[in-house]
Amino acid sequence: MQHPVVIVGLYAAHVLQKEHNIPVELVEAADYVGGRVKQDWKFSGNGRPIEIGGELVHGENNMLGKMVRELGLDTADVFSVFQVNTSRPEYEYFYLGRERKLFGLHSDDADLQHLYKLIGELEENPPKGDVSFMQWLVDHGLPYRMLGVADALYAKTWGTTVDKLSAVQFAVEQAAANEEEGEGNLQVKQSYAPVIQRLQKDLKIHLNWPVKKIDYTNPDAIKVTNARGETVLASQVIITVSLKVLQEGDIQFVPSLPQDKLRGIAGLRMDAGMKIFAKFNKIFWQEKHHLVICADTFVPQFWTYGKDVPIVTGFVTGDQAAAASALPPRQAADSFIKQLDAVYGTESNPRPATDAFVDFMIQDWTKQPYVRGSYSAPSVGGNGCREALAKPIGRSIFFGGEATSLSAAATIHGAMATGQRAAEDLLKARQQKVAKL
Repeated sequence: MQHPVVIVGLYAAHVLQKEHNIPVELVEAADYVGGRVKQDWKFSGNGRPIEIGGELVHGENNMLGKMVRELGLDTADVFSVFQVNTSRPEYEYFYLGRERKLFGLHSDDADLQHLYKLIGELEENPPKGDVSFMQWLVDHGLPYRMLGVADALYAKTWGTTVDKLSAVQFAVEQAAANEEEGEGNLQVKQSYAPVIQRLQKDLKIHLNWPVKKIDYTNPDAIKVTNARGETVLASQVIITVSLKVLQEGDIQFVPSLPQDKLRGIAGLRMDAGMKIFAKFNKIFWQEKHHLVICADTFVPQFWTYGKDVPIVTGFVTGDQAAAASALPPRQAADSFIKQLDAVYGTESNPRPATDAFVDFMIQDWTKQPYVRGSYSAPSVGGNGCREALAKPIGRSIFFGGEATSLSAAATIHGAMATGQRAAEDLLKARQQKVAKL
């Protein structure tokens, strides 16, 4: 009897069943399909869904961008934090908390221009040794007042802190991401729900099925067991769980994982991550302020949704997310509101956010039991870890997920691409097994 392929990951299941007619069973630890892609349909109050997890299409030429176009979903070009292209509209702004200064991406601030220049040099000529991003910037003369900007713009976008981010890994992965993604970051106006619906259509799905043990002693009948002791047999298994789930030993492997795999898992970082949503009764910010990078503040990045949506999303990762996660939710929200007062307050109207505040919502991914953080980061000491994590175990166990991406970690399309790769690795293993027979 040929057992199905058991998959912990949506896109790989879609590829195998829809494109190759291989029977699969998708197991999901949570009570919904999508992992770190999830919507809230109530908070906006106007029927507009809010993406409480992954939100952006990073470049329209990758597989996510293509699928969004195929589904006919409307998108808006909102910002492009890494490309400094003066031909584009200015959607990105910076706020220096210590100086109470707000200025645009193309500001003539000499220190900001110095930061841009250093990033270009870093991508073109990565360091030989594995030093932190902060150390590399300091060694190359970045003024102290820009370290907070570098942390908020680059390190927090990667989900970690400026002293933990690897300069060489950042350079390599950022250059690869720029080449693969292209320019621009798009927001899907209708939400990702149609994408998830397409991918899960006709799949056999087990919800509330957290995997606790994978016994691949018999490679032809792999035993996959959940927290309730229920077991399914699989011919092969694809695993795309959160890096934290692997690092904290949620899944017991029998036999134990190889040492290079364990080193790969341990050598990557996945820090805290959350979104803070604040709703107002009017818009008090400039319409073109699609993204504001905030140095030396409570929330390192926040963005808006155009002239008709009075909601601001605060994006927090790394040490700041860990600190915010430890606070009572209302206190965290109040701190964000006060930050918005500081950014937009004037002498005549010092509390525009406080006066217009209606409600808040926090999605703390650090406290989600099957996620426990934001996403993987190119950290000091992590060279080669993604490759080790992505490597299959024989012809039986295959690994995907954004942490295994060499060019698009921390993105939805990166997770999708690794699902595609894992499915292709599995198909090759099947062909090799048939050829051997």
